[in-house]
Amino acid sequence: MDNNCGHITTSAMDPIFDSRPDSLLQCLDEDGELALELVYDYHDRVDDEWEAELAAKALKSAKKEKKRKRKHPRKSPTASNFMKMNRETGEMERMLPEDSTWYTLYVANAPSTPRQLMKFRRRARMPYQKYLELVEDAREGDWFPNVGKPDATGRPGAPLELLVLGALRYLGRGWTFDDIEEATAISEETNRRFLHEFIRVGATIMYDKYVVAPTTAAEAEEHMHEFEEAGFPGCPLSSDGTHVVGEKIQARLKNQHIGGKESHTARAYNTSVNHRRRILFSTRGSPSSWNDKTLVLFDSFLAGMYNGSVLSDVEFDLLDYDESGEVITVGYSGAYAIVDNGYLRWPTTVPPIKWPVTYNESRWSRWLESMRKDVECTFGIMKGRFRILKTGIRLHGVEAIDHVWATCCALHNFLLEADGLNERWEEGVKSDWEGPMGDHDEADVPLIFQRVRGGTVHTDFSGMGNGGDESPPGEAFGTERSGGSTAPNSRGSATSPAGGEASAIVGSAGASASGRKEVRMMEFETFRLKLVTHFQSSGRGRKSNGHLEME
Repeated sequence: MDNNCGHITTSAMDPIFDSRPDSLLQCLDEDGELALELVYDYHDRVDDEWEAELAAKALKSAKKEKKRKRKHPRKSPTASNFMKMNRETGEMERMLPEDSTWYTLYVANAPSTPRQLMKFRRRARMPYQKYLELVEDAREGDWFPNVGKPDATGRPGAPLELLVLGALRYLGRGWTFDDIEEATAISEETNRRFLHEFIRVGATIMYDKYVVAPTTAAEAEEHMHEFEEAGFPGCPLSSDGTHVVGEKIQARLKNQHIGGKESHTARAYNTSVNHRRRILFSTRGSPSSWNDKTLVLFDSFLAGMYNGSVLSDVEFDLLDYDESGEVITVGYSGAYAIVDNGYLRWPTTVPPIKWPVTYNESRWSRWLESMRKDVECTFGIMKGRFRILKTGIRLHGVEAIDHVWATCCALHNFLLEADGLNERWEEGVKSDWEGPMGDHDEADVPLIFQRVRGGTVHTDFSGMGNGGDESPPGEAFGTERSGGSTAPNSRGSATSPAGGEASAIVGSAGASASGRKEVRMMEFETFRLKLVTHFQSSGRGRKSNGHLEME
């Protein structure tokens, strides 16, 4: 020890000036034996060097932590950087949310004129009354318990009305949090936190409330009416997949999320809708490199229809022909969905015939394609209303992307009444978000409802007619392929019986306890041909003067 300084000498701390042994070889005496005193000095030196190394690491870590800390104290949750002048004192003071433009236009003074209401709907992506209903539901359900409470500095909390407007503007028009701060005088950090809370609530509480998948025949009955009228009894929905771009997916997941229809990282969702464009079910989210065949395996709703755990009690009848060519009624149990040709060949997922052989197959496939466009129109409405789904989601992580999609699905169903799509399907109601409001070309929107309710569908694009000596393709064929009906004229003849009294329900192998055939137990091609036969036998269409007339 240094008597003048009262601490360990430099030689005890610096290995260069340390005279103590640095190895056991230096602890040997002249006779080649270990000297205990030198061994003790060696162990002391090792301990001192270890403590010095730990102290250096701790100092280095502390310096790094200091660099990570914010140079400025965190702002108050509701404070913004905007200032205003007090007209009475002439001094500058911080602007409150109650002084913002949005609060003046939409909270303190509600829109009243038709022009104001129209502009609010275009900006918030929903009518003003629906916006008030959404805010009221959030208050009554206490969805955001921390909103509106004073912060640690005693400042009052941000108004819920402005925070909800900011979240809707972010989802609907793709604004940034800085833009929302400028309109609400609420800090972008507060808006960012609230948006994550909003989409979390949207993916749980709102989704469970507004997106309800039918599991029994009673629940599915309201969704099957339009399909039955169109010639698809037993079908409550159409299904397809869509991609949503995510700009900030984790780097370790990037390779899985590049592929499919997008050149950017994206998530894939398989969604089922009814004919009125109400979303009945959507998968949580999968890498965009997965195709429809893979997605359907993770779709618990469609997979449930196939394994019999969902909608197995649905019962319906199809028209068919017996051996003598008479029209009979065959009973079936279980439900099915209409899809495109990208899905697995399950009897519960029925696509159009890719390479039709007969005229009836071609006509039935075109009709199914028209009905299946319901789900495509739903995607168009959602991406037109919620611009973030079209331009890309800028939130970090796949969980946030899935929350945004689920929230948009819930809001879509919540707003069906405002769009007029919850009822009156026969009148051909179209959503505003398919047109200019959603930035979609009108020519890209199929006129499904017009085809369903009737009218004439022209198939002669040349304008010259069939000619008197030529029949449509497949009209001369009178027998079914393997798996179909063997009745004469059951395929091509346009004069086959269109009605007749229903006979007793026919049973067969794979029939249920009630004597009905189970759809999920049938061969894929067999059941699809039965649907073609029913469509032709039920008089859903007939050929007349080169045109196809729908009844």
